Amino acid sequence: MFCCTVSALTLWKIITMFELSLLLSWALILMMFAMGLGLAARDFLGLLRSPKLVLITLFAQLFLLPVMAVGIALVSGLTPALSVGLLLVALCPSGSTSNFLTKLGNGNAALSLILTALISLITVFSLPLVLLTLAPMLGYTQVGMSLSFIATVTDIAMHTLLPVIAGMLFRALFIDTARRIESLAIMVS
Repeated sequence: MFCCTVSALTLWKIITMFELSLLLSWALILMMFAMGLGLAARDFLGLLRSPKLVLITLFAQLFLLPVMAVGIALVSGLTPALSVGLLLVALCPSGSTSNFLTKLGNGNAALSLILTALISLITVFSLPLVLLTLAPMLGYTQVGMSLSFIATVTDIAMHTLLPVIAGMLFRALFIDTARRIESLAIMVS
């Protein structure tokens, strides 16, 4: 009887986690679609004409943040595990939520999207390399990880790029409807 109860609870936990994961996945997709409703191709073309902002921000995200994390870890005397955790957070891309918050704050949503995509792709290579290089310097010697390039690219496409493109296409085809539903879509997501 006890084994059946434990197995049923474990199964319920797995099902609940799967449903929560699916719900969060769809919430991200809706956020990015809502963001696309407010973007046009000209928003991205402006960034291509002056790539300086993109390059400066890429440098800050990929170089300055990890250096600052290492500096904070060394100065504050964090344990090796906490130091590597701080470095890991600094190395990770911001993700879809930052794009949505940029849009809500009337920031440069096109810049945020481009940076999320570029940094997410670069991170597939840079994160393991930098982490494996700097972790021993922070006193951490038990490093082991795997990161799938295909899974990362697929995740970025499904949760960021495709929903934004769909929102932008909807806006281009149905501009009045897009304007009317944009605020509702943002509020719902």
